[in-house]
Amino acid sequence: MTQQSSKYTVDDVKFVRDTVGAGMLECKQALDKFDGDRLLAAGYLNYVGCAVARWRYEDGKRIDDREEWAIRMAHKYKQDHLTKPNQAKPS
Repeated sequence: MTQQSSKYTVDDVKFVRDTVGAGMLECKQALDKFDGDRLLAAGYLNYVGCAVARWRYEDGKRIDDREEWAIRMAHKYKQDHLTKPNQAKPS
C-alpha cells in the first residue's frame, strides 16, 4: 500500500483550528474539500456553523442549499482576508 500525500500540513490544520475553533477532524475534512486552501477551509467551517442554526437569506431569496451557501461564503471569506491579510491570523 502507498500512502497518499496530503495537500496540507500540520500548520494548516493548526491555523484552521485556531481560527474557527473546530475539531481536528472537521479541519482536515475542510482542508481536503478545498485542496489544502486554509482560508477557504476556515471560511467554510465558519459559515457552516452559521448555516446549521437557521435558514439564510441572500438578496431577498431563501437559501435552501446550505452547503452551496457555505462554499460561496468561504470564497468571500478568503477574498476578504486576501485584501486584509492581518485579519486572517487567529486571535
